This record gives sequence, structure tokens and C-alpha cells, in this order.
Amino acid sequence: MNLSLETLLSASTSQIQTLVAAASSAKRDTNALSISKKKLKALLKINDNLADSQNKSLHTAYAKYKASNAAVQLYEQMVANGNWLKKYVTVTEIRQLFISKSVWHAQYVPCFKDITKYEEMLEWLESTTDDGAVWGQKKQPIIFLI
Repeated sequence: MNLSLETLLSASTSQIQTLVAAASSAKRDTNALSISKKKLKALLKINDNLADSQNKSLHTAYAKYKASNAAVQLYEQMVANGNWLKKYVTVTEIRQLFISKSVWHAQYVPCFKDITKYEEMLEWLESTTDDGAVWGQKKQPIIFLI
């Protein structure tokens, strides 16, 4: 994509962003294979039920957070070992198999990035333990408002 300096100088910010995005997409897709979501999930050993779940509970959100991180780690290992396909994917594309980019950054990362500092909460999230055993009382389900 060849653009003259005049074209760029006269373009609005949104037009420039569109041109840059188009050029970036064209560069990334050159000689690339298309990987369907189904195939990507299979390659990264992602549980369809979890990835496709519409459950917004805190337990499910944490399970998606962990599974997303595991899938990214597996992908990076496969690439490093030379066991990946010709078509590379982005971390964002992998994460979006579970949740949208905006929800990932706005809710999942702030909520779970330091979860290991809170042992009781971590124990509760990773188990099916009754709320009363951890919190002393039965709680209403905790959900994300998305």
C-alpha cells in the first residue's frame, strides 16, 4: 500500500487509523492460513463448554481466566518448539475465544491478576466448597455485569 505524503497530511485521524489498520491486517494475513475458532480451540486443548459458557459467575470467570492463560502459555510453547502451524495468532485472538477484549482488560485482569495474595478467595474459586465453609454464611451468586 503506497500512500503519498499529501494524502497522509490531508487525512483525518480516523482515516489514518483506518489506513494503518488495513495495512497492518494485509501484512499479517499475507501467505497465512485461516484458523477457525473450532480448530484453534482443538489445537490449544480448550474446553468448548467453558469457552462458550454464558455463565457470568465469579467461578466461571476465574475458570475462563485460568484457561485463557493456559491456552496462551501452550501456544507460546508450541511456537517456541516449532510445533505450530504457519499461521500465527495473537494473544488477543486466543483470549477472545473465552471473553471479549474489553471485558478481559476491564474486569478479568484487575479482578484476578493478584488473586494469589488472597488464599481463602483462591481456595473458594478453585473448589466447589459451600460458601458457608469459607465465608461463614451462604452468599448470593456473585456475577459480572457485562
